[in-house]
Formats: sequence, structure tokens, C-alpha cells
Amino acid sequence: MAREVERGVGARQSKSASERLQKAIDAFERERYGEASKLLAALSRQLPSMALVHELAGLSAYRQSKWRMVINELETVRVLDASRTSVLPVLADAYRAVKRWAKVNDLWEELKGLSPHPAILAEGRIVAAGALSDQGKMAEAIDMFKSVLSVPKRVQEYHLREWYVAADLNDRVGNVADARRLFDRIMKYDREFADVVDRARQLGSPR
Repeated sequence: MAREVERGVGARQSKSASERLQKAIDAFERERYGEASKLLAALSRQLPSMALVHELAGLSAYRQSKWRMVINELETVRVLDASRTSVLPVLADAYRAVKRWAKVNDLWEELKGLSPHPAILAEGRIVAAGALSDQGKMAEAIDMFKSVLSVPKRVQEYHLREWYVAADLNDRVGNVADARRLFDRIMKYDREFADVVDRARQLGSPR
């Protein structure tokens, strides 16, 4: 990080810029997103070519539901460093918030083609399915999870997230048996996950 900062502002200013960037990171990690945004706004002018600055600015804006700022910052990240695939689901969710459905779909198709880490792909799928459900395309949203409903050898949190969304969608359209089966499965691996116990109980599952 320090070398990248030095390349951006020169050796003379690199120490102060690095310190401000670290303060922004600390503020973000402590969930002080407004403070982080202020620090990053100045840094983005000082370090316009540093993808990390724009990524943090975008993520801070996301936590504050500032959707257009999220879009501007994370689109900049895509130009500066295409390897940062983790920003794509967040960017897609911002486009979802402003109802730009075609952009959500384009980002989902792009993400699938990149073969990212399964957790990132899962987040992209959840956002894309959410966009479909927002448009009333419930059957299409449910279909998006058909390929990820089998139980893997090692269940990870992103599996639980996908199963939960699939269960919720099924519940919303009246597919009670499928919803109950998925909520029960989640409870088997993590009874503390979200409100899964309450959701399962509402559908008549045992506690």
C-alpha cells in the first residue's frame, strides 16, 4: 500500500497520504462510514488512480445507501483494477437500488464469466435474484438457485445465505414444502443463522 501511495503522490507527500488512508480504513472498520467518506473524498482527489481508495469510498457510500456515489466509485474501480471482482455484487446491488435492471443482469453475466471465489459468486446470485423478485419475476428468481441447492461436503456461510434466500422466495410464492425443507436444512448447520428458527416455526417445522 505504501509503495502505491508513493507512486501516486511522490515520496514527499506519501507519509501523510498513507496516514490518512489508514485513518479511513480504521474508520470504515469501526463502522464510522461518514468519517471514512470524508477522508476518502480528499484522498480520491490526491490519489485518483488508486483502486483501493475508490473501493473503500464505494463501500462506505454503500453502507450509507448513497447509491449513485457507490456506482461512480465502484465503476472507477472496475476501470482501474478489473481483478477486484468482489466489488461487482456490491455495484450490482447499487444498480438494483436505483432500478437499473439491465445493469444488474449485465454484471451478473460478467461475474459468472470471471469464475470468482464461490462466496463472491453467491453474493452476485443473491443480488441478481433479488432484482428479479423486485420486478415480480419470482419463478425466474427461484430458478437461479437450482444449481446451488445440493449439500456440499463442507457447508460454508455463503451456502446458508443462498439457501435462506431460496427458502424465502419459495415461502413468498406459497411453495411451503420447499421453503420448510431449506429452512430446516439451514437449522441443521447453524440454528443462529438470521431468523431461521422463527421462519421454520412459522411454516410448521420442529424447533
